[in-house]
Amino acid sequence: MAQNANIKSFPQFKLLTFNCLVQDFIDDEKYPHSDPAHLNWEFRFAQFKSVLADNNADVVCLQEIDENLFASHWQPYLNTQGYQAHYQKKPRWGNVTAFKATRFSLEWIDHRSRALLCLLRCLDNAHPVYVANVHLSAQGDKVEEKTNQVKSLFKQIETHMKSLNLTLSNSSIVVCGDFNSGPAQGIYKLFTEGKLSPDYRDSHSSLSAMAYTKTELRLPSPMKSSYFEMFKTEPTWTYSFQDRFTDTLDYVFYSPQVIDMVKVEKIDTTNKSKNIPNQDNPSDHLPMVVEFMIRVSPIRRLNSSA
Repeated sequence: MAQNANIKSFPQFKLLTFNCLVQDFIDDEKYPHSDPAHLNWEFRFAQFKSVLADNNADVVCLQEIDENLFASHWQPYLNTQGYQAHYQKKPRWGNVTAFKATRFSLEWIDHRSRALLCLLRCLDNAHPVYVANVHLSAQGDKVEEKTNQVKSLFKQIETHMKSLNLTLSNSSIVVCGDFNSGPAQGIYKLFTEGKLSPDYRDSHSSLSAMAYTKTELRLPSPMKSSYFEMFKTEPTWTYSFQDRFTDTLDYVFYSPQVIDMVKVEKIDTTNKSKNIPNQDNPSDHLPMVVEFMIRVSPIRRLNSSA
Protein backbone atom coordinates (compact mmCIF):
# COMPACT_ATOMS: atom_id res chain seq x y z
CA MET A 1 0.00 0.00 0.00
CA ALA A 2 1.29 3.46 -0.84
CA GLN A 3 2.56 5.45 2.13
CA ASN A 4 3.57 8.60 0.23
CA ALA A 5 2.01 11.71 1.73
CA ASN A 6 1.60 13.14 -1.78
CA ILE A 7 -0.49 10.31 -3.15
CA LYS A 8 -3.31 12.77 -3.93
CA SER A 9 -1.08 14.22 -6.66
CA PHE A 10 -1.62 11.00 -8.64
CA PRO A 11 -4.93 9.92 -10.19
CA GLN A 12 -6.97 7.42 -8.22
CA PHE A 13 -9.91 5.25 -9.20
CA LYS A 14 -12.33 3.01 -7.33
CA LEU A 15 -13.33 -0.45 -8.58
CA LEU A 16 -16.28 -2.56 -7.43
CA THR A 17 -16.77 -6.23 -8.26
CA PHE A 18 -19.94 -8.15 -7.42
CA ASN A 19 -21.42 -11.50 -8.44
CA CYS A 20 -25.10 -10.58 -8.66
CA LEU A 21 -26.69 -14.08 -8.77
CA VAL A 22 -28.75 -14.76 -11.87
CA GLN A 23 -32.45 -14.38 -11.09
CA ASP A 24 -33.26 -17.65 -12.90
CA PHE A 25 -31.00 -19.52 -10.45
CA ILE A 26 -33.18 -18.54 -7.51
CA ASP A 27 -35.88 -20.74 -6.06
CA ASP A 28 -37.21 -21.49 -2.59
CA GLU A 29 -35.49 -24.89 -2.43
CA LYS A 30 -32.03 -23.42 -3.05
CA TYR A 31 -32.56 -20.50 -0.66
CA PRO A 32 -34.98 -21.83 1.96
CA HIS A 33 -33.83 -19.42 4.68
CA SER A 34 -34.38 -16.29 2.61
CA ASP A 35 -37.62 -14.37 2.80
CA PRO A 36 -39.34 -14.81 -0.60
CA ALA A 37 -39.81 -11.04 -0.72
CA HIS A 38 -36.04 -10.62 -0.64
CA LEU A 39 -35.67 -12.94 -3.62
CA ASN A 40 -37.97 -10.85 -5.78
CA TRP A 41 -36.11 -9.28 -8.71
CA GLU A 42 -37.39 -5.72 -8.27
CA PHE A 43 -36.50 -5.80 -4.57
CA ARG A 44 -33.03 -7.13 -5.36
CA PHE A 45 -32.43 -4.62 -8.14
CA ALA A 46 -33.28 -1.74 -5.80
CA GLN A 47 -30.63 -3.12 -3.42
CA PHE A 48 -28.07 -3.43 -6.22
CA LYS A 49 -28.69 0.19 -7.16
CA SER A 50 -28.11 1.21 -3.54
CA VAL A 51 -24.79 -0.70 -3.45
CA LEU A 52 -23.62 1.04 -6.62
CA ALA A 53 -24.82 4.46 -5.48
CA ASP A 54 -23.24 4.11 -2.02
CA ASN A 55 -19.84 3.17 -3.47
CA ASN A 56 -19.84 5.40 -6.57
CA ALA A 57 -17.07 3.34 -8.17
CA ASP A 58 -15.31 4.47 -11.34
CA VAL A 59 -15.17 0.90 -12.67
CA VAL A 60 -17.90 -1.67 -11.97
CA CYS A 61 -17.42 -5.38 -12.73
CA LEU A 62 -20.52 -7.53 -12.35
CA GLN A 63 -20.93 -11.27 -12.84
CA GLU A 64 -24.06 -13.39 -13.45
CA ILE A 65 -26.04 -10.68 -15.21
CA ASP A 66 -29.11 -11.86 -17.10
CA GLU A 67 -28.94 -10.79 -20.75
CA ASN A 68 -32.55 -9.57 -20.85
CA LEU A 69 -32.32 -7.80 -17.49
CA PHE A 70 -29.15 -6.06 -18.67
CA ALA A 71 -31.15 -4.55 -21.53
CA SER A 72 -34.24 -3.73 -19.48
CA HIS A 73 -32.71 -2.70 -16.12
CA TRP A 74 -28.95 -2.63 -15.80
CA GLN A 75 -27.88 -0.72 -18.88
CA PRO A 76 -30.50 2.05 -18.57
CA TYR A 77 -29.66 2.54 -14.88
CA LEU A 78 -25.89 2.51 -15.44
CA ASN A 79 -26.25 5.00 -18.28
CA THR A 80 -28.17 7.40 -16.04
CA GLN A 81 -25.31 7.20 -13.54
CA GLY A 82 -22.72 8.21 -16.12
CA TYR A 83 -21.41 4.72 -16.90
CA GLN A 84 -20.63 3.21 -20.26
CA ALA A 85 -21.64 -0.43 -19.81
CA HIS A 86 -20.65 -3.49 -21.84
CA TYR A 87 -22.25 -6.92 -21.65
CA GLN A 88 -20.21 -10.04 -22.36
CA LYS A 89 -21.32 -11.70 -25.58
CA LYS A 90 -22.87 -14.76 -23.99
CA PRO A 91 -26.41 -16.10 -24.24
CA ARG A 92 -28.65 -15.94 -21.18
CA TRP A 93 -26.17 -14.54 -18.65
CA GLY A 94 -22.65 -13.15 -18.50
CA ASN A 95 -20.37 -10.46 -17.10
CA VAL A 96 -20.79 -6.70 -17.32
CA THR A 97 -17.99 -4.14 -17.15
CA ALA A 98 -18.99 -0.52 -16.75
CA PHE A 99 -16.87 2.60 -16.28
CA LYS A 100 -17.42 6.31 -15.75
CA ALA A 101 -17.02 7.99 -19.12
CA THR A 102 -15.58 11.04 -17.34
CA ARG A 103 -12.68 8.94 -15.99
CA PHE A 104 -11.88 6.36 -18.68
CA SER A 105 -12.19 5.68 -22.38
CA LEU A 106 -12.52 2.20 -23.87
CA GLU A 107 -9.72 1.27 -26.28
CA TRP A 108 -10.24 -2.49 -26.67
CA ILE A 109 -12.69 -5.17 -25.62
CA ASP A 110 -12.51 -8.95 -25.97
CA HIS A 111 -15.24 -11.41 -25.07
CA ARG A 112 -13.86 -14.71 -23.75
CA SER A 113 -15.92 -17.67 -22.57
CA ARG A 114 -15.29 -16.89 -18.90
CA ALA A 115 -13.92 -13.35 -18.97
CA LEU A 116 -14.69 -9.93 -20.36
CA LEU A 117 -11.43 -8.12 -21.14
CA CYS A 118 -11.21 -4.36 -21.53
CA LEU A 119 -8.40 -1.88 -22.02
CA LEU A 120 -9.38 1.33 -20.28
CA ARG A 121 -7.41 4.53 -20.78
CA CYS A 122 -7.33 6.84 -17.76
CA LEU A 123 -8.32 10.29 -18.97
CA ASP A 124 -6.28 12.02 -16.25
CA ASN A 125 -2.89 10.69 -17.31
CA ALA A 126 -3.46 8.44 -20.36
CA HIS A 127 -2.34 5.36 -18.41
CA PRO A 128 -3.69 2.11 -19.94
CA VAL A 129 -5.35 -0.30 -17.50
CA TYR A 130 -6.40 -3.78 -18.60
CA VAL A 131 -9.46 -4.87 -16.62
CA ALA A 132 -10.32 -8.57 -16.76
CA ASN A 133 -13.76 -9.29 -15.33
CA VAL A 134 -13.84 -13.05 -14.70
CA HIS A 135 -16.23 -15.78 -13.65
CA LEU A 136 -14.27 -19.02 -13.71
CA SER A 137 -15.90 -22.45 -13.92
CA ALA A 138 -17.77 -23.43 -10.79
CA GLN A 139 -17.13 -27.18 -10.94
CA GLY A 140 -14.65 -27.99 -8.19
CA ASP A 141 -13.11 -30.88 -10.12
CA LYS A 142 -12.46 -28.80 -13.27
CA VAL A 143 -9.18 -27.36 -12.01
CA GLU A 144 -7.36 -27.69 -15.33
CA GLU A 145 -10.28 -26.00 -17.08
CA LYS A 146 -10.00 -23.04 -14.71
CA THR A 147 -6.27 -22.86 -15.34
CA ASN A 148 -6.86 -22.81 -19.10
CA GLN A 149 -9.37 -19.98 -18.68
CA VAL A 150 -6.75 -17.93 -16.82
CA LYS A 151 -4.09 -18.84 -19.38
CA SER A 152 -6.39 -17.79 -22.22
CA LEU A 153 -7.16 -14.36 -20.79
CA PHE A 154 -3.50 -13.58 -20.11
CA LYS A 155 -2.52 -14.76 -23.60
CA GLN A 156 -5.02 -12.33 -25.11
CA ILE A 157 -3.83 -9.48 -22.91
CA GLU A 158 -0.16 -10.16 -23.64
CA THR A 159 -0.82 -10.32 -27.39
CA HIS A 160 -2.67 -7.02 -27.25
CA MET A 161 0.04 -5.42 -25.12
CA LYS A 162 2.68 -6.40 -27.68
CA SER A 163 0.62 -4.90 -30.50
CA LEU A 164 0.76 -1.53 -28.68
CA ASN A 165 4.34 -1.90 -27.41
CA LEU A 166 3.05 -1.95 -23.85
CA THR A 167 4.76 -3.57 -20.88
CA LEU A 168 3.97 -3.71 -17.18
CA SER A 169 6.22 -0.69 -16.71
CA ASN A 170 3.85 1.52 -18.71
CA SER A 171 0.49 -0.25 -18.32
CA SER A 172 -1.38 -2.16 -15.62
CA ILE A 173 -3.56 -5.24 -15.25
CA VAL A 174 -6.46 -5.76 -12.84
CA VAL A 175 -8.17 -9.16 -12.74
CA CYS A 176 -11.28 -9.33 -10.59
CA GLY A 177 -14.49 -11.22 -10.11
CA ASP A 178 -15.63 -14.69 -9.04
CA PHE A 179 -12.76 -17.17 -9.33
CA ASN A 180 -14.64 -20.12 -7.80
CA SER A 181 -11.38 -20.95 -6.02
CA GLY A 182 -10.37 -20.61 -2.39
CA PRO A 183 -7.13 -19.01 -1.09
CA ALA A 184 -5.59 -22.46 -0.46
CA GLN A 185 -6.11 -23.60 -4.06
CA GLY A 186 -3.96 -23.51 -7.17
CA ILE A 187 -5.63 -20.61 -8.99
CA TYR A 188 -4.90 -18.28 -6.05
CA LYS A 189 -1.32 -19.58 -5.94
CA LEU A 190 -0.94 -18.96 -9.68
CA PHE A 191 -1.96 -15.33 -9.33
CA THR A 192 0.01 -14.49 -6.20
CA GLU A 193 3.19 -16.38 -7.11
CA GLY A 194 2.98 -15.82 -10.86
CA LYS A 195 3.60 -19.46 -11.74
CA LEU A 196 2.24 -22.95 -11.27
CA SER A 197 4.05 -26.26 -11.64
CA PRO A 198 2.52 -29.39 -13.19
CA ASP A 199 3.47 -31.11 -9.93
CA TYR A 200 1.27 -28.83 -7.85
CA ARG A 201 -1.73 -30.42 -6.14
CA ASP A 202 -4.24 -28.90 -3.75
CA SER A 203 -3.91 -30.15 -0.19
CA HIS A 204 -7.71 -30.55 -0.05
CA SER A 205 -8.27 -34.31 -0.03
CA SER A 206 -10.98 -34.40 -2.73
CA LEU A 207 -8.75 -32.48 -5.16
CA SER A 208 -5.37 -33.84 -4.16
CA ALA A 209 -4.99 -36.01 -7.28
CA MET A 210 -5.94 -33.32 -9.78
CA ALA A 211 -3.30 -31.47 -11.79
CA TYR A 212 -3.90 -27.82 -12.74
CA THR A 213 -1.54 -27.82 -15.70
CA LYS A 214 0.46 -30.28 -17.80
CA THR A 215 3.36 -27.83 -18.24
CA GLU A 216 4.73 -25.05 -16.04
CA LEU A 217 2.56 -21.99 -16.36
CA ARG A 218 3.85 -18.45 -15.84
CA LEU A 219 2.00 -15.16 -15.75
CA PRO A 220 3.63 -11.94 -17.00
CA SER A 221 4.19 -11.09 -13.33
CA PRO A 222 2.97 -12.18 -9.89
CA MET A 223 -0.19 -10.30 -8.98
CA LYS A 224 -1.18 -8.92 -5.60
CA SER A 225 -4.49 -9.59 -3.92
CA SER A 226 -5.89 -6.22 -2.87
CA TYR A 227 -7.68 -7.52 0.20
CA PHE A 228 -4.70 -9.50 1.42
CA GLU A 229 -2.34 -6.55 0.89
CA MET A 230 -4.56 -4.37 3.04
CA PHE A 231 -5.53 -6.79 5.83
CA LYS A 232 -2.89 -9.57 5.58
CA THR A 233 -5.68 -12.10 5.25
CA GLU A 234 -8.53 -12.77 2.85
CA PRO A 235 -12.15 -12.37 3.97
CA THR A 236 -13.57 -15.24 6.02
CA TRP A 237 -16.05 -15.73 3.19
CA THR A 238 -17.39 -13.86 0.18
CA TYR A 239 -19.90 -16.51 -0.91
CA SER A 240 -22.57 -18.24 1.15
CA PHE A 241 -24.95 -20.95 0.04
CA GLN A 242 -27.01 -20.30 3.15
CA ASP A 243 -26.06 -22.61 6.04
CA ARG A 244 -24.68 -25.33 3.72
CA PHE A 245 -21.45 -23.85 2.40
CA THR A 246 -19.33 -20.71 2.63
CA ASP A 247 -16.01 -19.86 0.98
CA THR A 248 -13.86 -17.00 -0.24
CA LEU A 249 -14.20 -16.96 -4.03
CA ASP A 250 -14.00 -13.28 -4.99
CA TYR A 251 -10.79 -11.26 -5.38
CA VAL A 252 -9.27 -8.18 -6.96
CA PHE A 253 -5.76 -8.98 -8.19
CA TYR A 254 -3.51 -6.28 -9.66
CA SER A 255 -0.06 -5.86 -11.19
CA PRO A 256 1.91 -3.72 -8.71
CA GLN A 257 4.47 -2.15 -11.05
CA VAL A 258 2.57 1.12 -11.69
CA ILE A 259 -0.57 1.04 -9.56
CA ASP A 260 -0.93 0.84 -5.79
CA MET A 261 -3.89 -0.27 -3.74
CA VAL A 262 -4.69 2.59 -1.36
CA LYS A 263 -7.99 1.51 0.23
CA VAL A 264 -10.12 -1.64 0.50
CA GLU A 265 -13.56 -1.81 2.06
CA LYS A 266 -13.38 -4.30 4.92
CA ILE A 267 -15.70 -7.30 4.69
CA ASP A 268 -16.68 -8.03 8.27
CA THR A 269 -18.59 -11.31 8.38
CA THR A 270 -18.53 -11.65 12.18
CA ASN A 271 -22.19 -10.81 12.66
CA LYS A 272 -23.29 -11.09 9.04
CA SER A 273 -26.01 -13.60 8.27
CA LYS A 274 -25.00 -16.43 5.96
CA ASN A 275 -28.62 -16.71 4.82
CA ILE A 276 -28.28 -14.41 1.85
CA PRO A 277 -29.92 -12.97 -0.21
CA ASN A 278 -31.69 -11.07 2.53
CA GLN A 279 -32.82 -7.56 3.43
CA ASP A 280 -29.20 -6.37 3.61
CA ASN A 281 -27.55 -8.15 0.69
CA PRO A 282 -29.17 -8.92 -2.69
CA SER A 283 -26.87 -11.78 -3.74
CA ASP A 284 -25.27 -14.95 -2.41
CA HIS A 285 -21.90 -13.18 -2.86
CA LEU A 286 -20.59 -10.06 -1.14
CA PRO A 287 -19.28 -7.07 -3.11
CA MET A 288 -15.62 -6.11 -2.98
CA VAL A 289 -14.50 -2.48 -3.35
CA VAL A 290 -10.91 -1.33 -3.91
CA GLU A 291 -9.34 2.07 -4.57
CA PHE A 292 -6.18 2.30 -6.66
CA MET A 293 -3.62 5.00 -7.29
CA ILE A 294 -1.82 5.24 -10.63
CA ARG A 295 1.76 6.38 -10.13
CA VAL A 296 1.77 8.48 -13.27
CA SER A 297 1.42 12.26 -13.08
CA PRO A 298 -1.73 13.84 -14.48
CA ILE A 299 -1.50 15.35 -17.95
CA ARG A 300 -0.94 19.11 -17.87
CA ARG A 301 -3.89 20.78 -19.53
CA LEU A 302 -3.87 24.24 -21.07
CA ASN A 303 -5.83 26.84 -19.13
CA SER A 304 -9.03 27.47 -21.05
CA SER A 305 -8.54 31.21 -20.66
CA ALA A 306 -5.03 31.10 -22.14
